[in-house]
Amino acid sequence: MNFLQKLKMNSLRKKVQRTHELREQRNKNEDVQNEINAQIQLAEFYDKHHFDKKLPHAERYALECYRLNAALGDAKSQYICGQRLLEQGKFWGAWAHNPIYGASIHERYANLFFEEAFSYLRAAESQDYPLAKRLLGLAHIHGWGVEPNTNQGFKLVLDSIELEKAWDRATKILEELKLNSPAFFAALRSYQGSAS
Repeated sequence: MNFLQKLKMNSLRKKVQRTHELREQRNKNEDVQNEINAQIQLAEFYDKHHFDKKLPHAERYALECYRLNAALGDAKSQYICGQRLLEQGKFWGAWAHNPIYGASIHERYANLFFEEAFSYLRAAESQDYPLAKRLLGLAHIHGWGVEPNTNQGFKLVLDSIELEKAWDRATKILEELKLNSPAFFAALRSYQGSAS
Protein backbone atom coordinates (compact mmCIF):
# COMPACT_ATOMS: atom_id res chain seq x y z
CA MET A 1 0.00 0.00 0.00
CA ASN A 2 1.47 3.31 -1.04
CA PHE A 3 1.17 6.68 0.66
CA LEU A 4 -1.90 7.79 -1.32
CA GLN A 5 -3.70 4.55 -0.56
CA LYS A 6 -2.94 4.96 3.11
CA LEU A 7 -4.37 8.49 3.01
CA LYS A 8 -7.49 7.19 1.31
CA MET A 9 -7.90 4.44 3.91
CA ASN A 10 -7.57 6.93 6.77
CA SER A 11 -10.05 9.25 5.10
CA LEU A 12 -12.56 6.41 4.68
CA ARG A 13 -12.10 5.35 8.31
CA LYS A 14 -12.76 8.93 9.48
CA LYS A 15 -15.84 9.09 7.27
CA VAL A 16 -17.14 5.87 8.81
CA GLN A 17 -16.50 7.22 12.29
CA ARG A 18 -18.34 10.50 11.52
CA THR A 19 -21.34 8.75 9.99
CA HIS A 20 -21.46 6.28 12.89
CA GLU A 21 -21.43 9.09 15.45
CA LEU A 22 -24.20 10.93 13.56
CA ARG A 23 -26.32 7.79 13.45
CA GLU A 24 -25.79 7.21 17.17
CA GLN A 25 -26.83 10.80 17.95
CA ARG A 26 -29.81 11.29 15.64
CA ASN A 27 -30.70 7.77 14.40
CA LYS A 28 -32.52 9.01 11.30
CA ASN A 29 -33.00 6.80 8.25
CA GLU A 30 -30.70 9.01 6.19
CA ASP A 31 -27.97 8.67 8.84
CA VAL A 32 -28.26 4.89 8.75
CA GLN A 33 -28.00 4.89 4.95
CA ASN A 34 -24.99 7.26 5.07
CA GLU A 35 -23.21 4.94 7.49
CA ILE A 36 -24.01 1.92 5.33
CA ASN A 37 -22.60 3.70 2.26
CA ALA A 38 -19.45 4.72 4.12
CA GLN A 39 -18.93 1.18 5.45
CA ILE A 40 -19.36 -0.25 1.93
CA GLN A 41 -16.70 2.13 0.58
CA LEU A 42 -14.31 1.08 3.33
CA ALA A 43 -15.10 -2.62 2.83
CA GLU A 44 -14.47 -2.32 -0.91
CA PHE A 45 -11.14 -0.63 -0.16
CA TYR A 46 -10.17 -3.52 2.10
CA ASP A 47 -11.34 -6.02 -0.53
CA LYS A 48 -8.89 -4.48 -3.01
CA HIS A 49 -6.04 -5.01 -0.53
CA HIS A 50 -6.59 -8.63 0.54
CA PHE A 51 -3.05 -9.61 -0.34
CA ASP A 52 -1.29 -6.39 0.60
CA LYS A 53 1.47 -7.16 3.10
CA LYS A 54 1.20 -3.63 4.50
CA LEU A 55 -2.46 -4.20 5.35
CA PRO A 56 -2.65 -7.58 7.03
CA HIS A 57 -6.11 -8.87 7.86
CA ALA A 58 -7.76 -6.72 5.16
CA GLU A 59 -10.14 -9.58 4.39
CA ARG A 60 -11.30 -9.66 8.02
CA TYR A 61 -11.67 -5.89 8.15
CA ALA A 62 -13.87 -6.00 5.05
CA LEU A 63 -16.04 -8.74 6.56
CA GLU A 64 -16.51 -6.72 9.74
CA CYS A 65 -17.62 -3.68 7.71
CA TYR A 66 -20.18 -5.84 5.92
CA ARG A 67 -21.20 -7.47 9.22
CA LEU A 68 -21.97 -4.06 10.75
CA ASN A 69 -24.02 -3.14 7.69
CA ALA A 70 -25.82 -6.47 7.91
CA ALA A 71 -26.79 -5.60 11.49
CA LEU A 72 -28.12 -2.27 10.17
CA GLY A 73 -30.37 -4.21 7.79
CA ASP A 74 -28.54 -3.78 4.48
CA ALA A 75 -29.56 -6.75 2.29
CA LYS A 76 -26.48 -6.62 0.05
CA SER A 77 -24.17 -6.72 3.06
CA GLN A 78 -26.20 -9.55 4.57
CA TYR A 79 -25.73 -11.47 1.33
CA ILE A 80 -21.98 -10.77 1.19
CA CYS A 81 -21.54 -11.87 4.83
CA GLY A 82 -23.58 -14.98 4.17
CA GLN A 83 -21.62 -15.81 1.03
CA ARG A 84 -18.21 -15.40 2.69
CA LEU A 85 -19.18 -17.29 5.82
CA LEU A 86 -20.71 -20.08 3.73
CA GLU A 87 -17.35 -20.46 1.97
CA GLN A 88 -15.67 -20.77 5.37
CA GLY A 89 -18.22 -23.40 6.40
CA LYS A 90 -17.61 -25.35 3.19
CA PHE A 91 -13.84 -25.20 3.78
CA TRP A 92 -14.08 -26.51 7.35
CA GLY A 93 -16.69 -29.08 6.34
CA ALA A 94 -14.36 -30.49 3.69
CA TRP A 95 -11.46 -30.40 6.15
CA ALA A 96 -13.53 -32.28 8.73
CA HIS A 97 -13.98 -35.13 6.26
CA ASN A 98 -10.29 -35.29 5.36
CA PRO A 99 -9.15 -38.83 6.27
CA ILE A 100 -5.77 -37.65 7.55
CA TYR A 101 -6.33 -34.25 9.13
CA GLY A 102 -10.05 -34.17 9.86
CA ALA A 103 -11.14 -33.82 13.48
CA SER A 104 -14.38 -33.16 15.32
CA ILE A 105 -13.35 -29.54 15.96
CA HIS A 106 -13.41 -28.93 12.22
CA GLU A 107 -17.02 -30.09 12.06
CA ARG A 108 -17.87 -27.63 14.85
CA TYR A 109 -16.13 -24.81 12.95
CA ALA A 110 -18.13 -25.71 9.84
CA ASN A 111 -21.41 -25.73 11.76
CA LEU A 112 -20.71 -22.35 13.35
CA PHE A 113 -19.89 -20.77 10.00
CA PHE A 114 -22.91 -22.36 8.33
CA GLU A 115 -25.23 -21.20 11.12
CA GLU A 116 -24.08 -17.60 10.87
CA ALA A 117 -24.06 -17.68 7.06
CA PHE A 118 -27.65 -18.91 6.92
CA SER A 119 -28.82 -16.27 9.39
CA TYR A 120 -27.46 -13.54 7.09
CA LEU A 121 -28.71 -15.19 3.91
CA ARG A 122 -32.20 -15.66 5.34
CA ALA A 123 -32.26 -12.03 6.48
CA ALA A 124 -31.35 -10.90 2.96
CA GLU A 125 -33.84 -13.35 1.45
CA SER A 126 -36.60 -11.91 3.65
CA GLN A 127 -35.89 -8.57 1.93
CA ASP A 128 -36.29 -10.30 -1.45
CA TYR A 129 -32.60 -10.07 -2.32
CA PRO A 130 -32.40 -12.48 -5.29
CA LEU A 131 -28.75 -13.49 -4.92
CA ALA A 132 -29.36 -14.58 -1.32
CA LYS A 133 -32.31 -16.70 -2.40
CA ARG A 134 -30.17 -18.18 -5.18
CA LEU A 135 -27.29 -19.02 -2.83
CA LEU A 136 -29.68 -20.61 -0.34
CA GLY A 137 -31.01 -22.69 -3.23
CA LEU A 138 -27.50 -23.83 -4.12
CA ALA A 139 -26.87 -24.74 -0.48
CA HIS A 140 -29.96 -26.96 -0.51
CA ILE A 141 -29.02 -28.53 -3.84
CA HIS A 142 -25.43 -29.30 -2.80
CA GLY A 143 -26.06 -29.94 0.90
CA TRP A 144 -23.84 -27.11 2.15
CA GLY A 145 -24.66 -26.96 5.84
CA VAL A 146 -28.14 -28.45 5.33
CA GLU A 147 -29.60 -31.76 4.30
CA PRO A 148 -29.67 -31.88 0.50
CA ASN A 149 -33.12 -31.05 -0.84
CA THR A 150 -32.97 -30.56 -4.59
CA ASN A 151 -36.65 -29.68 -4.93
CA GLN A 152 -36.36 -26.90 -2.35
CA GLY A 153 -33.07 -25.77 -3.88
CA PHE A 154 -34.43 -25.67 -7.42
CA LYS A 155 -37.47 -23.73 -6.23
CA LEU A 156 -35.29 -21.12 -4.50
CA VAL A 157 -33.07 -20.71 -7.56
CA LEU A 158 -36.07 -20.35 -9.85
CA ASP A 159 -37.72 -17.92 -7.43
CA SER A 160 -34.54 -15.83 -7.48
CA ILE A 161 -34.68 -15.66 -11.28
CA GLU A 162 -38.34 -14.64 -11.05
CA LEU A 163 -37.47 -11.92 -8.49
CA GLU A 164 -34.95 -10.46 -10.91
CA LYS A 165 -37.35 -10.88 -13.84
CA ALA A 166 -34.36 -12.51 -15.54
CA TRP A 167 -36.02 -15.30 -17.50
CA ASP A 168 -34.30 -14.05 -20.65
CA ARG A 169 -30.95 -14.74 -18.93
CA ALA A 170 -32.07 -17.92 -17.15
CA THR A 171 -29.98 -20.31 -19.27
CA LYS A 172 -26.84 -18.24 -18.71
CA ILE A 173 -27.51 -18.01 -14.96
CA LEU A 174 -28.04 -21.75 -14.73
CA GLU A 175 -24.83 -22.43 -16.66
CA GLU A 176 -22.90 -20.12 -14.30
CA LEU A 177 -24.37 -22.05 -11.35
CA LYS A 178 -23.52 -25.35 -13.08
CA LEU A 179 -27.17 -26.31 -12.93
CA ASN A 180 -27.65 -27.00 -16.62
CA SER A 181 -28.66 -30.62 -15.99
CA PRO A 182 -31.73 -32.41 -17.37
CA ALA A 183 -33.22 -32.69 -13.84
CA PHE A 184 -33.01 -28.95 -13.37
CA PHE A 185 -34.52 -28.18 -16.74
CA ALA A 186 -37.40 -30.56 -15.98
CA ALA A 187 -37.99 -28.64 -12.74
CA LEU A 188 -37.78 -25.39 -14.69
CA ARG A 189 -40.46 -26.55 -17.15
CA SER A 190 -42.80 -27.64 -14.37
CA TYR A 191 -42.20 -24.35 -12.52
CA GLN A 192 -42.95 -22.25 -15.59
CA GLY A 193 -46.03 -24.42 -16.25
CA SER A 194 -47.36 -23.81 -12.73
CA ALA A 195 -46.63 -20.07 -12.94
CA SER A 196 -48.79 -19.69 -16.07
